[in-house]
Amino acid sequence: MLATGSADEIPSAGVCRVSVWHRMARPVRGTQGTCHAVAPTTARCSSALGRRPPRPACYLRPVSAVIYKICGAAEWRQAEAEGVYRGSADDVRDGYVHFSLAGQVAATAARHFGSRSDLVLVAVHAGALGKALRYEPSRGGVLFPHLYGELSMAAVVWVKEIGWDGEKHLLPDLG
Repeated sequence: MLATGSADEIPSAGVCRVSVWHRMARPVRGTQGTCHAVAPTTARCSSALGRRPPRPACYLRPVSAVIYKICGAAEWRQAEAEGVYRGSADDVRDGYVHFSLAGQVAATAARHFGSRSDLVLVAVHAGALGKALRYEPSRGGVLFPHLYGELSMAAVVWVKEIGWDGEKHLLPDLG
């Protein structure tokens, strides 16, 4: 099971030819060596040769078909009117748009959005984002999707409101 989401989020392509499936942001002991790749990749693992694959190849390939963005409803309406989402103030400060995998959404909402009740959840087709999307370690080494660029409305699958019951966020069904 992938630490950052469910097993059905993992594409069949990208399995290391030498080692086990890469799931963690730390080396994984394989059958013929230690591989340092941390995400599915089309690059061949170089574990048997004792070398690390180049970092960009490890981070560029999507590990999920759909990724999620939480943002304010007014912020999203403005993005829809402009035809592009450039990110929140935090995204702009960090230099990329923060996303979450399905299994990370609840924790992201609780940690970064407190008791805000004016939120929407945006589902985005990861494959439509190309090489601007990277999966990078965050929160304890777990991989999170980061978009180094603007989010085109063409990549958006759906947008749903996130409720608030006074204690926790009420997330829409992600299944």
